[in-house]
Amino acid sequence: GPYYLGVAGGGGAVFLLLAWRLLRSKAGEAADPRNDDGLYDVRAGARDARNLFAFSILYLALLFATLLAEHLLGVIPLELV
Repeated sequence: GPYYLGVAGGGGAVFLLLAWRLLRSKAGEAADPRNDDGLYDVRAGARDARNLFAFSILYLALLFATLLAEHLLGVIPLELV
């Protein structure tokens, strides 16, 4: 439907932006083995990966919520011409 199209388009654009930032950050490349700050320490390069992962969970939940809302509200689906 139209609401799903809006959420999917807007969320997809944000997802692509975050993925591009992760690609440019070079996260995970050649970690310094001497720098073992612990399991839960977030390195600067890993911040972009964490943001993309967190947004992907939110994005998926928004897509499903939009599908449910459109169904409950009786929104007419978009038709292919």
